[in-house]
Amino acid sequence: MKIRLLMPVALLAMGAATTIVAACGGDDSPGGVTPAVSGSATARPVGIVPTPVVTPSTGGSADSRQPIVQGPSAKYAPSEEDLKGFYRASVPDTFSVNNEIFATIGPFLTPGEANESIKLWGFFEGWVVALQPEGLLSSVVKGAYYITSESFLFTTTEGAEKAYLTFEKFYKDTKGSEVQTTKALANQSSAFRLQKGKVGNTTIDAVYHSLIFRRGNLIAVVRTYGGAPFMTIDAAREVAVIMDARALGERATPLPTPGGAQPTTVGGARP
Repeated sequence: MKIRLLMPVALLAMGAATTIVAACGGDDSPGGVTPAVSGSATARPVGIVPTPVVTPSTGGSADSRQPIVQGPSAKYAPSEEDLKGFYRASVPDTFSVNNEIFATIGPFLTPGEANESIKLWGFFEGWVVALQPEGLLSSVVKGAYYITSESFLFTTTEGAEKAYLTFEKFYKDTKGSEVQTTKALANQSSAFRLQKGKVGNTTIDAVYHSLIFRRGNLIAVVRTYGGAPFMTIDAAREVAVIMDARALGERATPLPTPGGAQPTTVGGARP
């Protein structure tokens, strides 16, 4: 199985290559790689660590509204402001997604499957943003967490529906993945948990939570990385609620451009 390992560059282990995607033959995880030690030179002083989201996330709505969401998909991503200033975008890991990149980071097992699915689904374009907490790993051991969100647009709702089923199966079939129960969101949603490794050089178990949802022709994936004692799927769902509200026009949709990263409209035909 070809595995996607997508997390901020700041999380890469010491001495690892700073790539956004890695294929690892014996590792069945769509979550992320082992973080660097908390003494990273990029770490910032830790102020107030946000309280971990441990109560059930009940916001948002699961209903039949299926808008044809207009691009660019970056408009629907969570922003630093949404997260009350505690998080900063990791510039090297915030980027536009065209057909070629989607073939690499999408839920595909082979290049042939990727090329065929991109055409079948009518993939248009996407956007990935990685948000890291103040203090990096030194705050993760206190309850903070990393967030990665992906927004993908398709030319039709039907194409997005087909894509959603593949995303869901990919996460469900991942070795060690556990299906999570949470309040439904948007037109379709599913959630998963994967415990893997330790937080930096500590004894705290690391865990990834992923929530996937579809709203009309938009598919979004939100992943969190944090310490297992602190984390539930609700943290990822809270971010997903923000994204769904933007897709419905219920929340402002500013274009995030951290460090000059510019969203594009490279992909298929505009929806």
